[in-house]
Amino acid sequence: RTIALSPEGDLLYVCNYKSGNLGIVDTQLNRQIQQIKTRTHPIGVTVSPDGRYIWVSSYNTSVIQVFERIND
Repeated sequence: RTIALSPEGDLLYVCNYKSGNLGIVDTQLNRQIQQIKTRTHPIGVTVSPDGRYIWVSSYNTSVIQVFERIND
């Protein structure tokens, strides 16, 4: 439903409304590398300027979840 690119451009975060998860796409591999379960119907995603935090808002629950990016 909504997408956000990390500041480095290496990851694309995708709200999957019907699936109820946040997809993470590796832009170098051009494929999804992870899914994170969210509250019902995620509709918005944004990334902090330093790329450390990802905020996801959900439609039915009026909740904002905060995820922290762990660098390898």
